Amino acid sequence: MTYYKKTADGFLIEAKVVTRSSRSAVTGVLGGRLKICLKSPPVEGRANDELTALIAERFGLPRKDVVIVRGRGCSNKKIVIRTANENLLKSLL
Repeated sequence: MTYYKKTADGFLIEAKVVTRSSRSAVTGVLGGRLKICLKSPPVEGRANDELTALIAERFGLPRKDVVIVRGRGCSNKKIVIRTANENLLKSLL
């Protein structure tokens, strides 16, 4: 099972987010979800902000092109990345 699928808007990523980690990084695939570790705590949206910034930076996209569509309040998230370049998506790991 892959952690992403193509949609009309770009790509939908399923992610498992671990907060309060020692470093922020994409660490691999876990159970069909992309595992992402973040330094920020899950307080007042800081982890979600760091998540969108991290993914946007990795893709070289503006932050407005990375949108959390489900899971803003939990560790399992669905994220839309507005890009047509699947090779960039595969290079996220």
